[in-house]
Amino acid sequence: TTTADNINGELQLLNTGSVSFANCSFEKMSVSPINAATLSVTSSPFNGLKAYAIKDVKATTATITGTTFTDCNGGFWFNNAPTTLTVTGNTFTGTGRRGAIQFSASGDYTDTSIEISGNNVEGALLWQLNPTLSYDQYKAIINNNTYFISVRSKVFIS
Repeated sequence: TTTADNINGELQLLNTGSVSFANCSFEKMSVSPINAATLSVTSSPFNGLKAYAIKDVKATTATITGTTFTDCNGGFWFNNAPTTLTVTGNTFTGTGRRGAIQFSASGDYTDTSIEISGNNVEGALLWQLNPTLSYDQYKAIINNNTYFISVRSKVFIS
């Protein structure tokens, strides 16, 4: 996407193995590990995007820790339910209308081991589009993070 004030790029990774970023900086660049089996992002700041910083995540194991998301129109977007999801100790400011974390409509999160805790979010914490996130999973996410707005939802959380 190009505007007078913002040029975005996308690092699209089509591998089926592991993708790991540690201590990398992404300025106006999103990461899209479309087919990766595992994803790990540690202490790798994202800044100045008109899109999600990390998107199209279909990994069975995803860990995002100690990362700062600044002025990105969304933190990250899970496009399928992982087996294990860990999102801890991140900071989100200026994430726009999409919020810090989006669970897409695809995938079944019923049996996903989810730890989303210790994150500081200025804005919406969660954009929930998936009906399989349980009430207990949702409650743990809401209770273990600091945020301005808890959730934008297009589904009923049961």
